[in-house]
Amino acid sequence: MIRYFLILLLSMSVGIAGCHNHDHGYQVDYNNPYISSTMYEFMYEGDFSNYNNSDTYDWYTAYNYTFVYFLGINFDGTVRIRIYDGLGYEVFNEFFVGQGMNSWQEVKLSSYVGEHGVWQVRIDSIGVNGFVQLILN
Repeated sequence: MIRYFLILLLSMSVGIAGCHNHDHGYQVDYNNPYISSTMYEFMYEGDFSNYNNSDTYDWYTAYNYTFVYFLGINFDGTVRIRIYDGLGYEVFNEFFVGQGMNSWQEVKLSSYVGEHGVWQVRIDSIGVNGFVQLILN
């Protein structure tokens, strides 16, 4: 019984020692947004550092309009979001301007009514820093 306890104790100490990381165990993957898409929800989020890019994503949706939820934490810079419906008509066009460190920006808006199908989501980022999340549902 003592032998099993010593083996368990030794394996735990090796596991803990193996988990030690000089970066305190957390490393942020900047400028690599995570994208998730289903018929009922589109999500874009990430941590950014001086991010300048224009991204376009296709989103197949059964909806004829969408709610647009935008969240920025310690967000600085400008994000422009444009959404085009299944026929290519613009149903949403909005700018979000960050307020810098120690800020929290949370907005929920609605798009115009459009045609369901494959929608295009265009996200233009200019000098973006901080955490940004966009959810369409």
